[in-house]
Amino acid sequence: MAYLLDTSVLTRLINLTDVQHTEATEAVRKLFAAGEELHITAQNIIEFWAVATRPIAVNGLGLPIVTTAAQVAQFRNTFVFLEDAPNVFQAWQLIVIGANVEGKQTHDARLAAVAHAYNVPHILTFNDRHFQRFVQFGVTPINPRNV
Repeated sequence: MAYLLDTSVLTRLINLTDVQHTEATEAVRKLFAAGEELHITAQNIIEFWAVATRPIAVNGLGLPIVTTAAQVAQFRNTFVFLEDAPNVFQAWQLIVIGANVEGKQTHDARLAAVAHAYNVPHILTFNDRHFQRFVQFGVTPINPRNV
């Protein structure tokens, strides 16, 4: 099976002081060991960049741009990168209308749309409740603690 990694997982993979760092790391390790395909997409990288470069005082990681760029390169070398395809927007529009998505959940809907467009059945996320509404579109959220 294949998994799209949520940004909540990516940020915890690199933040050694996060209380969920070990859960994220172990989940990814177990999935790789089981031969699962792990994916990321442009939306993840954009969201990761925003969190990584934001100051710690405002809930960011406070990383310099050069460090963030190196981490993005490592993610792209480690995980399968799903390019934005024309059908992603169509899937996103279907999902936001079909699931009545508003506000910040629009970003989650875009990740679900990428998974839907590429037939990736799972999203590995610490925000599994946020993604539960997208199950009807063939995208099941899996919390790292349940891997």
